[in-house]
Amino acid sequence: MQLELQAEDFSNRAVSPFQELGAYEALWDEQKASFKSLADMFGKREGSLPSDFVERSRATSYANAVHAMLRDAGVEHYGVRIHGAGDYPERLRVADHPVELLYFQGWWDLVNSPR
Repeated sequence: MQLELQAEDFSNRAVSPFQELGAYEALWDEQKASFKSLADMFGKREGSLPSDFVERSRATSYANAVHAMLRDAGVEHYGVRIHGAGDYPERLRVADHPVELLYFQGWWDLVNSPR
């Protein structure tokens, strides 16, 4: 049996840090959002991404706003790490209410250095 990928497989599975950033910010903007409420929501749908809970156009709008805020604050280079998508520090998962996404500025390699 041979598996064949279709063009839509890539668009359905690709993770866009930009979209996830916007979706996560949109979730935080909802009434009564807290570390606990968001952790509980993601805990009920293991493996989900922020964009699974937010309409794409809304996520894009929030992502553009966040990017503009960072740019206006003089932040030229920043990164985003998303749980379940690539290089996310597993040590952050042991928190009582783990975050699904984090921004960083600087050298990402330092995250793997000894305490």
